[in-house]
Amino acid sequence: MTQHEQKIQKQLAIPVHLLEADPQQRPWSNLGDWSVARVYRNACCDLACRIGRAANLTPSDSILELACGHGASLNVWSEVFGVQAVDALERQNTAIQSIEADRPSALRRLWHMDVNTIFSGKRPWPMDEHYDALVVVDAAYHFHSLATFLEHSSLRLRAGGRIAFTTFLCGPAWSTAGLWQKALVLQLAQKALIPAPSLLDEQTAAKAFGAAGFTAPVCVRLNQEVLGGFVQFVERRRRELPWSDRMSRGWWKVEVTAAAARQLLRTELLHYVLLNAVKV
Repeated sequence: MTQHEQKIQKQLAIPVHLLEADPQQRPWSNLGDWSVARVYRNACCDLACRIGRAANLTPSDSILELACGHGASLNVWSEVFGVQAVDALERQNTAIQSIEADRPSALRRLWHMDVNTIFSGKRPWPMDEHYDALVVVDAAYHFHSLATFLEHSSLRLRAGGRIAFTTFLCGPAWSTAGLWQKALVLQLAQKALIPAPSLLDEQTAAKAFGAAGFTAPVCVRLNQEVLGGFVQFVERRRRELPWSDRMSRGWWKVEVTAAAARQLLRTELLHYVLLNAVKV
């Protein structure tokens, strides 16, 4: 593993105990859907379930999950939706080790690789199969380009296949925002490993779906449910943690994420959205 990859994996990793009071189960790592949940694990599961419903997952589906993390979502696809055939890709060493140590029953194949190497043309897809559905839980904004991600995803779906994922899109306020406001958002995005080409407005994103062979996407904004809920969770969790944890580098990353979420909620320059579409 290169030094650059080691640096990225350190940026992505957050000690589980900082987010969960009881981190004994398979760890989650997403912003969560806080519409109902008050506990981090439940919120993460609810976000995955929302994506699964958007993808119309059924027991007979074969699905591909990109950037599956430590694999908690893999259990959701089988336990909640009854899916029995799941393939997955993940780049983080510790996540791969965690999954292999306690392999989910529905998981058929797991590949240790960064999907960005596929989207950039540096590596081919490791499979020839076409899937009924492709899902990504709170990670698609890390892909180098939304348009390229959609083009490659279309190649892995059969006709009528569904795609569902969450990401950030530029809001209407982006076009009239000052240069300093845009620069601040892009700087925050860069620190969070969100490349600028992944940040499109809703109209441009719709065109990218069409160019990749999908129907017009259904776009649902989840700013308050996800960003607002995560901010409130961090405020609660801060009061629960000891001083030593609050001073750690891992917690600093959590606080920076919450601060960025507050900024986005205030300015509405970016929206956190759930997108789903069907391959024509």
